[in-house]
Amino acid sequence: METIAVLTDGLRERTVSFDIDVNALRTRAKKYGLARADHIPVPLGILNKGLILDFDLRNSRGEAVSLFNSAEDSAMVGLVGYVAAGGLPSHCRERAFEIMRDVALDFPTADAVMQWYVHDDAKTPIVPDVVSQMSPSDRKVWQYLVASEHGSLIERMAVAFVPTTWYDLGKGEELFKLRRVEDERDPLIELLKRTHARNARASAIPGAGLVAVRVSETSGPVREHIRLVAPPGTFFAVGVFLLWNATSPIQYEYRDRQTHTRQIFYPGKVSEWTRVRSRYVFSLMLPNPQGVMRPVLLWTWTIFILLLAGAIAQLSPFEVLSYIHGSPSSPGAMVDAAVTVLLIIPSIGLAYVVRSDENDVRHTLLRYVRGWALFCLIPVLLASLALFVDLSNDKPLLGLIWLACAGVVGLSLRINLLTSIRLRRFLREVERAAANTSLRQIVSEPKLNPFRKLPLSVRTARAFILGVNFVATLVPAIIRWIGWTAVCLLGFGLILSILGWFFTATRHEDFSFYGVVIFQADASLLDFFDVIAGRIRELPATFSRAMQNSERGLVFATVAAAVAMVPVSWGKLSTR
Repeated sequence: METIAVLTDGLRERTVSFDIDVNALRTRAKKYGLARADHIPVPLGILNKGLILDFDLRNSRGEAVSLFNSAEDSAMVGLVGYVAAGGLPSHCRERAFEIMRDVALDFPTADAVMQWYVHDDAKTPIVPDVVSQMSPSDRKVWQYLVASEHGSLIERMAVAFVPTTWYDLGKGEELFKLRRVEDERDPLIELLKRTHARNARASAIPGAGLVAVRVSETSGPVREHIRLVAPPGTFFAVGVFLLWNATSPIQYEYRDRQTHTRQIFYPGKVSEWTRVRSRYVFSLMLPNPQGVMRPVLLWTWTIFILLLAGAIAQLSPFEVLSYIHGSPSSPGAMVDAAVTVLLIIPSIGLAYVVRSDENDVRHTLLRYVRGWALFCLIPVLLASLALFVDLSNDKPLLGLIWLACAGVVGLSLRINLLTSIRLRRFLREVERAAANTSLRQIVSEPKLNPFRKLPLSVRTARAFILGVNFVATLVPAIIRWIGWTAVCLLGFGLILSILGWFFTATRHEDFSFYGVVIFQADASLLDFFDVIAGRIRELPATFSRAMQNSERGLVFATVAAAVAMVPVSWGKLSTR
């Protein structure tokens, strides 16, 4: 059982439990003439060479267990070379022992480790630096070892080591627990992560995290459970178990199950285990929406309604914002109070949006959501500054500025609303699937460069197809955006028309908008519908006259409506 806990973006805590079959181990010891030995060496895995951040090995009683030191470990690796060189003369076998011991003691570079994962076994066999500096005869011995039936293990020892402990056959200890903490960011994991991200994140939310974890290596198929644990406040939406080889596909199967906090994988049959270079788990990690999305949406809704109500009130015949701005004899009479109210409401809600009691992973995943929420402070500040500007000669412009600010806040609101809906949908899917165990049958293709072996004509055709698909997706999104912008402008115009008709009925004055008389004094309800129908028929001419009279004003209204409707098309486009 291997449990992998995600601590940060690259930091992982691994806890591996080894359940040892004592009877089988005693039978094997007797077979190789070790029946009278009190202790026998037991390997506990394969780890890359390097300085490990934290390492701890304990038995079932919680007592610390020591590992082989470098001399013992290198001697054991030397014995592997001695056995692999069984077909050579005795002096060559002794030299094979010394070569493998030197390889075990060698400290490889990061490039050497990377080379082992991506090299082609048939074309570019691994030659460690310590071997390349040896004599030609020693290099021939190394080539013989690599070509033997133990060749894959021989090559692996150039960049890895086998943590081994002495096992007491008399006590019959059956369980070991190995715990280590390591930063696992390397070029290969990042490359594979980017490749899988194009598929795994296509239906997810922007800002989601793709976790790539290398599973501990074994010398063959074993019965094991792999458990990936999510940090507090996050959950896994989907996961894939990958057996990987740099040059050829591998057919395999596994079973998986997932809950809110963890994913469990149980590897099954593998077509050719000898070609398995490494094993990975890719999981899409999302922030849990509980406790964060509701405050963010309420905060954004409050700002949006405040700015939209102010814009409608100013563009209506009552000109509320101009009243707050004051008369020429007493300018700024209520501006300070209005600005205070406008700024203090977002400030109070800010404490619920930005929190400091979260772990680093959840905080990173929520940067996208909180970034859009905090973006609302910019239009609030602009709307506040607009109250200090003297727009007495163009009073509708103040309302249109507030409308533009409301449109920008609407952009943030709609994006975070779509994000909240998707997060809750993923969470419900995980809840429904928590009791199910699924069987997966996979053919894993090399992922380093999917276009590498294609001829130029095929690459060009594929690029053309991708471009056509993008255009076919983008054009409907643009049409949808234009349509929703028109609907937004018509809806806002209808609201102003209702307020204008109410103004003529109560004030007994004409209602005009930028020099265009919309309703005459004392207009009846029947006149209201007649005027609306006439204005719709004459919409282009009416809008053109108002645009000429307003100079800048209606430009703000159009831009605000267009900006507010961007997420309609953006949201559809991002899910394809």
